[in-house]
Amino acid sequence: MGVCASSDAQVGDTSDDPNTPLQHPSPPPESPSGSRTASSPGPSSSSGFKVFAGTFNINGSPLSSVDVESWLASHGASSCDLICLAFQECATCSWSSDVLSDLVNMGGREQIGMNERNDNEFINTILNSLDSRFEIIGDKAIGEPPTSRKVEIEGVKTEWYGFIRLVVLRAVASQVDVGRIIPFECACGSKLSMFPPHHYPPDSAPDKGAVGFLLEGQKLLVSSLHLTGTNKYGVPEMNFDNDRRRQLDKISKAIETSFDNYPPEELETESSSAAPTSSSFRVPLTYYRKVIMGDLNFRCELFPSVEDKAKGGRDFAAVNEVAMSGESDALESLFFAGDRLQRWLRMRGVWSLPEVLPRTIPQEPDPQSFGPPEEPIPSILQATEDALPLTRSLVKKPFPPPTFTFKIGEAPPRAFNDKRTPSWTDRILVSNLSVLDVGTERTVVISDHEPVYALLSV
Repeated sequence: MGVCASSDAQVGDTSDDPNTPLQHPSPPPESPSGSRTASSPGPSSSSGFKVFAGTFNINGSPLSSVDVESWLASHGASSCDLICLAFQECATCSWSSDVLSDLVNMGGREQIGMNERNDNEFINTILNSLDSRFEIIGDKAIGEPPTSRKVEIEGVKTEWYGFIRLVVLRAVASQVDVGRIIPFECACGSKLSMFPPHHYPPDSAPDKGAVGFLLEGQKLLVSSLHLTGTNKYGVPEMNFDNDRRRQLDKISKAIETSFDNYPPEELETESSSAAPTSSSFRVPLTYYRKVIMGDLNFRCELFPSVEDKAKGGRDFAAVNEVAMSGESDALESLFFAGDRLQRWLRMRGVWSLPEVLPRTIPQEPDPQSFGPPEEPIPSILQATEDALPLTRSLVKKPFPPPTFTFKIGEAPPRAFNDKRTPSWTDRILVSNLSVLDVGTERTVVISDHEPVYALLSV
């Protein structure tokens, strides 16, 4: 069976040398139900704290201190109580002992040593680039180690790009009590494993899916998602959206089921109409504060006809022209006209369209492409707000260009690769949190994606 890496590592103080091995203190004590409880560095606080949320499909690349400074420190991460970083296609992960054992049994001893060395550098680069002293209180991943090339397995060319990973850090001086830290995961991909016998259960390969934590003391649910991508030409996006919606539904149900094993220690029924009155009642995800981050992979599409979906075809050309213009009015109008996630959730009443859009974007309507109207919205998306559009309406900054797909390594402003239509695939969705700042970091060019960030307050 292939590797589904899953770990909940805590990391202590590190030296200034990024290659120095991390010092892993003893894990926090387990509660009777098996979840972990992070010790509080001071009096508990249930309000008035800040969270930095960031997501980055890193394309298997290493992070440099300059990248971290640009993405985190320059946007206020070091002033926050919590930093939540979602990675997709992360080349390394923090290994738990069971994964270590699995890899040894499958002949993966070389991967273990390489991963450990690279992950020490990866984590230390993050910690050393932050002004304040932070500790890792959660680190979870699923996936398999990246391969250097495509390998034929049972007649199928297969390539792994890395792990879906979530790293949660807390400022040591913070008084925020996170309480029990309850992990969850859901694998919902279809890729063959690099390790015998190569087959995961149907729709359960960890190349796609989600990992996350519930910080129960603050009723804060944080997750890193990677959904199915668009990987064929001449195919309208509705076909790939069907898979993404199914994956979101499976992830939602997996989270709810995970929490069934951890009855809430305290439910403030007076502060939330959604709060259950019995610990035996399944807690709806709308009850929690949520930070849903990741490469959700919903694309921008203006012309859905098969003949318009060729590589570099009419759909690509129309979107690319606006995306490369850099004009804030045009970009905002393109986003609301063409972004498939926006269109789906607006059609279903979860989100709403701004009263006035500055431009009219030519497009062909595609009214039948968002599933049957009776199809329920996955609970992970319910009562959320899309942070990215707030760059202009709330924080008064230019609307950002699409976050994918760029030519790797080019100096900004980078050109988009005609392999896929430029899209805002990388998103941060929030619920019951205030957005103070949001944006993308265009100077980080190590991936075909750009990192996204949001500064949030409770």
